[in-house]
Amino acid sequence: IQNRSLEILVSGYFDDSVLKVLDTYFGKYTPKITQKPSFEITTSAHSETIFVEKTGSLQNTIRVGKHIINKHHPDYFKLAVTNTILGGYFGSRLMQNIREEKGYTYGIFSSLQNLRNASFVGIGTDVKAEFSQNTLS
Repeated sequence: IQNRSLEILVSGYFDDSVLKVLDTYFGKYTPKITQKPSFEITTSAHSETIFVEKTGSLQNTIRVGKHIINKHHPDYFKLAVTNTILGGYFGSRLMQNIREEKGYTYGIFSSLQNLRNASFVGIGTDVKAEFSQNTLS
């Protein structure tokens, strides 16, 4: 049974009575027209820090993120190359600074995340609890 907006597949052993029942209930089905949601991203200067303390924890996980230009923007390729240099591979500047020079972490990374209607950059690491604020700085 098929109409413009619904397709039902039936498999296995069945007779014509099954098709008649399906046609009775779904043959003239018309979906409700709904407005597609808007996914426009608005940028703002709003920033938020969330700190969840675990008593006795020896290390903290740090995640930092920000909305950025999307992959259709003419400067996106330049941003992707810059991200790779600054934080997107083991020899990146973030790794050299936070791991090799300061010894705060075993590893730190940054990555670009692309969704259908938005993109963002994320930086992540796990550090010894006493180095959290210095790492963020």
